[in-house]
Amino acid sequence: MCRDLDFDCVYQQSASSANTIVSKDYIGRLESRLLAVENLLAAQVSISQQRNSSTPVADELIENDRGESVTSVSRAKRKREDSPSPAPGSSVSGEMFVNVSGGHLEDDTPAPDTVLDGMGALNLGDEDDYGYFGPSSNIAFIGHVTRALATSVSVTGAFQKDLRKAEASEIQSRPLSPRPGHDGTAEFDVRPDSVNIYAIPAEHKVRHYISQYFQSANILYPYLHQPTFIETYETALKDGFTKVRRTWLALLNLVMAMGSRASTETDVSTEEKYKTAELFYQRGYALCNGYLLRLASLDSVNLLLLMSHYLQSTRKPVQCWTTHGVAIRIAIQLGLHSTQALQRYPPLERELRKRAWYGCVLLDRTLCMTFGRPSAIAAYADSLELPLDVEDDALKANMMTPTVNPTQPPACTSVTFFILSITLYTLLGRIIDTLYGGNLGGTDQSGPTFTDVARIAEIEEKLALWRQNLPQALQIISAADIPEGGGPPSQFWRQSIILSLRYHNTRALLHRQFAVKGLSEIWGAGPSTNRFEGDFFWNFGLASIKACSDSAIETVEIIHKVKYRLDLLGFWWFTLYYTFNASLVLVSRVLIVSQVRQLAHRRDAVLETGNLLTHLEMAMETLDVLATGNRIANRCRLFLKNLMRYVAPL
Repeated sequence: MCRDLDFDCVYQQSASSANTIVSKDYIGRLESRLLAVENLLAAQVSISQQRNSSTPVADELIENDRGESVTSVSRAKRKREDSPSPAPGSSVSGEMFVNVSGGHLEDDTPAPDTVLDGMGALNLGDEDDYGYFGPSSNIAFIGHVTRALATSVSVTGAFQKDLRKAEASEIQSRPLSPRPGHDGTAEFDVRPDSVNIYAIPAEHKVRHYISQYFQSANILYPYLHQPTFIETYETALKDGFTKVRRTWLALLNLVMAMGSRASTETDVSTEEKYKTAELFYQRGYALCNGYLLRLASLDSVNLLLLMSHYLQSTRKPVQCWTTHGVAIRIAIQLGLHSTQALQRYPPLERELRKRAWYGCVLLDRTLCMTFGRPSAIAAYADSLELPLDVEDDALKANMMTPTVNPTQPPACTSVTFFILSITLYTLLGRIIDTLYGGNLGGTDQSGPTFTDVARIAEIEEKLALWRQNLPQALQIISAADIPEGGGPPSQFWRQSIILSLRYHNTRALLHRQFAVKGLSEIWGAGPSTNRFEGDFFWNFGLASIKACSDSAIETVEIIHKVKYRLDLLGFWWFTLYYTFNASLVLVSRVLIVSQVRQLAHRRDAVLETGNLLTHLEMAMETLDVLATGNRIANRCRLFLKNLMRYVAPL
């Protein structure tokens, strides 16, 4: 129009763009770009929170750990080539960057297939990988035995090599159970990155595992109140698990893990029990992973106690020790150790808190004994009153006072065994503190002193008094008291067998220091500075060594007689520990008797050696049963088999 009229038309630019018309295609492209940015940000957040669950976009961002977008990498690279670059791992401002490879930090823990089990029974690797093992541990005792054996039969350096060679050939000829998670069955896939932590088995399976737990584990460690636990499960089931607490859900998984791992069922293979238990453990652990340092409830203490028990059955000794340490700290934080703090709670909660505290005490003393480490709660472990000796059904949530009738004669309950174990392990703690220096390892004591002799005699008397006051249903038994086949299944009969094994193990530990002294005489540690090794040692010392081996013989005989009756034994990893520990005591006795025979020309020692070797064969037969599908037990079996090869000719 301007051209037609021959005008110079000038159009003034508007200051406002409010009326600018934008095409839909342009808006769509903007939305797509914005969505792409949001996806990248979401992927970056996901990488930060959960390194294991990466997406293709996240994988690209991981490769470019400076957070640069993938499309800008080449341009940024050319720019850096044209300008001075800072030193690797640092920036211009002096900041340092962690070099993340593959989206995660390198793990500095031992490999999962460790040679040390959660009970500290046997270690064939580098001890520095697993920490300190003091004088009460099996690992320290094995050192004394192997040094004495090497001196006796001149096999210095050959024993460990032969053991490893024998183990390698044995594993090839006797394959063990496959590694968990590699059988193609989704139900038993226990890889942590493939576990659905919110999955719960069908109701009938859950009830089965809960029943197995209360039949096999809770009668030994009654941390949980069965009526309350089942009521909580039924409430959660009714609500479709929409209002369940995270800690309780983790506890449910650990109950099922222990119900499977400690199951006495004979129609389920060992490897299937392991796979099922490991799946539940992984779920329970993942539910509270990241929350462990923020947990502060009675359920969290029980959860950590069950995790510690479970880890004793694995090759994860570091996790076992650390997990129990966290349990103790939370228990102290909650005041479970304090009589005054308990008064604020109703009777039911008060009893459960006492059980949880003494669960920490029992496990602390067990781990101190097996790992040879100082107690975390020795100073105030026994300051709390003992739990009431009443059945769970007698403890009601709304009761004012516990229903205990003092006029009736005392009868055994499901808690009696737990209380007797507490009093026995009080003596165990005293043995570790007084005869093993609290496992501090601060002195290099070459053998027992005259003071130790008095302490041994005093604790032996207390053990005899403890045994004398046992109720009729839970008496210490011998193998001769067990009928052929083990006898009918009974809760108190099973508890009596387990209590007998705990008693003999404690008594063997009491007298083991003289066995160590005898072994040191063989491998040349030399006499102590106070000349203790004279006539007095070869009198009282040999009597103490005999008491130690007598308890070891009783242990071997009892377990051998019921080795096929899982329903009459405790957790299999304790059965393994007792058998293997007793075997080491018998080997030490063979070495000492052989030395005495050579020095004193005692012909009766030949008959004694034959009896000891017979019981070592019985221990081997027990380990053969335990080693079926069990990698930990198989290592102990191979070690003892090789050990006997050198001991038998003596």
